Amino acid sequence: MPSTPTRQEHLPIGGDYRTACARRLSERLQILIVAIAAFAWLCGSPGFVSEVHAGGAGLGCNPTATATPTPSMPTPTATPIVCGSGTPTVTFLTTGTSWTVPNAWNSSNNTIECIGAGGNGGNTVETGYGGAGGGGGAYAKITGLSLTSGNSVTYQIGAAGGSTTTTGATYFNGTSLSGSSVGAAGGTTPTTVTGGAGGSTAHSVGNTLYAGGNGGNTAALEYG
Repeated sequence: MPSTPTRQEHLPIGGDYRTACARRLSERLQILIVAIAAFAWLCGSPGFVSEVHAGGAGLGCNPTATATPTPSMPTPTATPIVCGSGTPTVTFLTTGTSWTVPNAWNSSNNTIECIGAGGNGGNTVETGYGGAGGGGGAYAKITGLSLTSGNSVTYQIGAAGGSTTTTGATYFNGTSLSGSSVGAAGGTTPTTVTGGAGGSTAHSVGNTLYAGGNGGNTAALEYG
């Protein structure tokens, strides 16, 4: 059965009908405009509403995105690391027999190095042969030697051609090579056609030791 309309409207015929339809359409448009304006106001205050959408899904609004404030970062600060003032002091002892420990001496941070004297070159021992070469002095090193500022330290500088463990030896903080804190044996002087031996590590004192090089052997000279 055809459905019975619940409401019947008697519309004018002809021109009156068209006028009535236009009036009703205008009224509905006014209602829609008012509804859109009200919804826009609900979405946000004026100036923050960027779009109002009307569609099958109803009405919606997109508020203008508000920029996220960048958190303020603290100004970087740095505490300088101040190392010991001044530069390391390097002292070469080539003469003398005593040295006064300076006030700035650091017993935990120091290095002492000794080089023994070299042996003399040999004399001609056979006709037609030159003399052989003398041996080189040994090398010795120690670190972290504990000394008292203001005290006097005895040392010896080896003499070229001297005895390997006595006059040719170089040592520090002692009255002899074997009784010193660090010391290097001297090289020997040859007495034959064979070069002199270098200062040995066995006769030297220290944490780091190197033997001296041997002198060169003699060679025959032919002439005339």
